[in-house]
Amino acid sequence: MITGGSDNLINLVDIWGGFKHFGTMKATSPVHCLETIHNLTIAGTEDGNILAYDNDTFECLYGYNVLKIKIKCLVLELWKLEQSDVFKSLKIKQGFFFN
Repeated sequence: MITGGSDNLINLVDIWGGFKHFGTMKATSPVHCLETIHNLTIAGTEDGNILAYDNDTFECLYGYNVLKIKIKCLVLELWKLEQSDVFKSLKIKQGFFFN
């Protein structure tokens, strides 16, 4: 499970391992929405940033300051994402990203 909130943190929790916390990612401002695709998490933040994180290393891979307003909703479509330059810059193997 992946959660985000007003503390500017995105937390990864293992729901099969007794809800054990196993990672934290830092956002630029409070997180209003999250989408996950393979092992990539995309966050929409209060300061208008869209941030992309690697769920294995907990690193922020990309940040886009696209709006001057809060991003409250994200919808990712895999087939459109696969055509993007960001997605093409990552190699995919068996549904997971590898650098």
